[in-house]
Amino acid sequence: MGANLPEADQIRLAQIATARQFDKGELLFSQGDPCTGFYLVIEGMVKVFRLSPEGREKVLVVVPPGQTFAEAALFGDGRFPAYAEAIAPSRLLFFPKGPFLRLLREDPDLSFKMLASMATWLKRMVGLIEELALQSAAGRFAHYLLSESGPSDKTVRLAMTKKDLAGRLGITPETLSRLLAELAGHQILQVKGRTITILDRVHLESVATAGKL
Repeated sequence: MGANLPEADQIRLAQIATARQFDKGELLFSQGDPCTGFYLVIEGMVKVFRLSPEGREKVLVVVPPGQTFAEAALFGDGRFPAYAEAIAPSRLLFFPKGPFLRLLREDPDLSFKMLASMATWLKRMVGLIEELALQSAAGRFAHYLLSESGPSDKTVRLAMTKKDLAGRLGITPETLSRLLAELAGHQILQVKGRTITILDRVHLESVATAGKL
């Protein structure tokens, strides 16, 4: 939310914010913790995830610099609905709940901007649910690669580990490794560490649509 606000609003928010540093692998909060505020990523990257009863991790979203998260937890039961973990050394701004809610009460326009930010998150979550429910593992992975690259881009640098990406796609790391090997074997992709080169975009788009090689 913060990066898209007018300068006057950004200044007001900056007056209540505090800077926080997190090491790679450090938890910002856990599911069920009382919500004390929300965050804006300045540098680094944060993954938001939940755990199944069996302990399996499901990545909901990876938050890049310039984006906020956890705003919705300010309302409702006032608890964080998921875990958040820094997946790289990260610098964030923290906006405490009490002062921020006072700003909302004083400025109705800011309240509407907050609603717009939450609506964007809701849209992303609905898209994620549809993706998991309707697409095969191959289709989800192909769609992810296409969404991470521009129409003319051939190289995708994965922003997260393959383990985290597998969690984001709702598959096991072993399934992701198999998909990478199969797509490379069909000369659709070339894989070197976290760098993936798209060799045959038309074929990859077909996989995203049909859900199979």
